Amino acid sequence: MDRKHLGQIDKIVQLFIEKYLNSFDYCKKIAGLEVMPSIINGLNNFPEGISRFSILIVNGILECLNDGEHKVRLTALKSLYYISKTLDDRIIRMFNVIFEKLISNINDMD
Repeated sequence: MDRKHLGQIDKIVQLFIEKYLNSFDYCKKIAGLEVMPSIINGLNNFPEGISRFSILIVNGILECLNDGEHKVRLTALKSLYYISKTLDDRIIRMFNVIFEKLISNINDMD
């Protein structure tokens, strides 16, 4: 993968965040959340792509943890788990943000 594809990847990531993760339809949110680990997995061997898009994708997933639908929250946690496995030690730079978001939702009974 080369730099010319970064613009195309950016459009794809923005599309999934805007049309799916920010949707009011919980089925679209779930679909978007299930795609995000695949995008990160595809970028895994491209350090510039990972550094550019991983924070954007993780922040989009973290916002879904506030959703009223428990299926969306569960899928967001699964996506975060799979992304963490893919990014391995590169997820550490986002640890504080992820941890704070998870702790703020700890009183969720679902």
